[in-house]
Amino acid sequence: MSNKSQSNSTRRWRLFGLSLEASPLLDEGVLAELARSALHLGPDALLSWRIEKKALDARRKPPRFVYCLDLTLPAGGRPHLRGRGLHLEPLANDPLISINSINSGTTSLSLPPIVVGSGPAGIFAALLLARRGYRPLLLERGEPVEVRAATVEKFWREGIFNPESNVQFGEGGAGTFSDGKLTSRSKDPLARLVLEELTAAGAEPAILYWHKPHIGTDKLRLITANLRRELVRRGGRIAFGAKLEDLSVKDGRLVGLRIGEGKDFWPVSALILATGHSARDTYRMLEQRGVALAPKAFAFGLRLQQEQALIDRIQYGCDPFELGLPAADYRLSWRDPACGRGVYTFCMCPGGHIVNAAGESKGLVTNGMSFSARDSGQANSAVVVTVNPDDFGNKPLAGLSWQRQWEEKAYQLGGANHALPAQTVTDFQSGKASFSLPEDFKPKALGAKPADLRLCLPPFVSEGIAGALASWEKDLPGFCRGALLAGVESRTSAPLRILRGEKLESLSVKGLYPAGEGAGYTGGIISSAIDGLKVAAALVGEYDRPVGDFMEEFLNEIRN
Repeated sequence: MSNKSQSNSTRRWRLFGLSLEASPLLDEGVLAELARSALHLGPDALLSWRIEKKALDARRKPPRFVYCLDLTLPAGGRPHLRGRGLHLEPLANDPLISINSINSGTTSLSLPPIVVGSGPAGIFAALLLARRGYRPLLLERGEPVEVRAATVEKFWREGIFNPESNVQFGEGGAGTFSDGKLTSRSKDPLARLVLEELTAAGAEPAILYWHKPHIGTDKLRLITANLRRELVRRGGRIAFGAKLEDLSVKDGRLVGLRIGEGKDFWPVSALILATGHSARDTYRMLEQRGVALAPKAFAFGLRLQQEQALIDRIQYGCDPFELGLPAADYRLSWRDPACGRGVYTFCMCPGGHIVNAAGESKGLVTNGMSFSARDSGQANSAVVVTVNPDDFGNKPLAGLSWQRQWEEKAYQLGGANHALPAQTVTDFQSGKASFSLPEDFKPKALGAKPADLRLCLPPFVSEGIAGALASWEKDLPGFCRGALLAGVESRTSAPLRILRGEKLESLSVKGLYPAGEGAGYTGGIISSAIDGLKVAAALVGEYDRPVGDFMEEFLNEIRN
């Protein structure tokens, strides 16, 4: 985004608090007239306007959309504001959000940088490097998103599992088979750049201002492919089926890597590692190579499914179709008074599907996924409990083993055909196994199997979930009516962190730049993409463009 000076004859303002009642005939063009009226402006005084933020206030009945507008007015005094609940602030010039303007370092790279992993962190890091002329090579162990989608559907339909290309691995990362939420708690201005990039790649422009934007897995797959094409157009290269097997470290510096079984080491000058939170083999290799790691807290639990119409009635008090509203969502939390642990809902998918998100052949993982229309008629969300390093041994890789033991128990409950173990909330609360499930419970998996989910959960997680559901049912009568649980939800975030310093470089290995969710610093599409941009910018700030380009030989070796 350019930093254009504001004209001396105009001034920009931000107006908060305008609202419109929800309606299928909603006309947002009236916002301009509402702004003029609120500021006592003549018909020619509002030079331009745009929606900066749009949110839904479902606390009011009927619900209303609440807006924040950016206005351009003639220069002069402060406009007179009238109207309850409105607020006006002057806007300075657009902040300089130009990560590409960072000066390159003084040390030239002998080889183009390599990025490992094509999730949000990896692809955005590679895009920045390509646009700065660094000709990066992006390595992805899985398949291109078009092929990957077919592989995943075959797994859900036939149970044929591909350990290198599945819901966890492949172009786009784990978020490709999700709701495609674009929310982030980060207030980093780079979030706007990420949203603009996604819009240029095919996302709806409304994601730029919706308070809770989402894309949906169907559109996210198309956008992912377009981002790849943009990378290649800018001079980047990408190789699929290229799994990072090992690193070569000499005197504390990364000097080489090995791709695929039996491949020789390839020299490398700088590597951005953006493998995602499920590359357990990579984590083990990093520990063996002396890369500094540390355990971190994460969350663990089950996935809850309810009728979407029930959630709509609880949140809106009406049928959303009647008012042109989106399928309702929720975000709930509870603290267990017995142990002080937090229990909360996570990754809520309105109108979505529960999916088998296994990343290993003998383990079972659940996740939630929605298409852009969010019209499945079912709502689902993770209900998870905080897990601390003390729970799993307080060693860097202990969290991986802890996750795996419960994933394997869930797999055993579901059976060898990868069915999801599931249970009614009523039975779960009563502490007894379910022996039947509703016929309309059809997750994206090879069926569902009635089970006692407490057998694949540690007791503190079972009790935490049971207590939270009871509390939410009390606060939101009907919340648990007819609800089902499936397990286990174990891949909420990385259970460890790849330690890095102020320059975002590994604390122990120079030339290695950990990035994104797999590095343990982010969670979700937007925050991971932001981190990828920052790590790439850190690399640019340290090194000048590569002096040579010997990648074709390397690429041919991988392809052959």
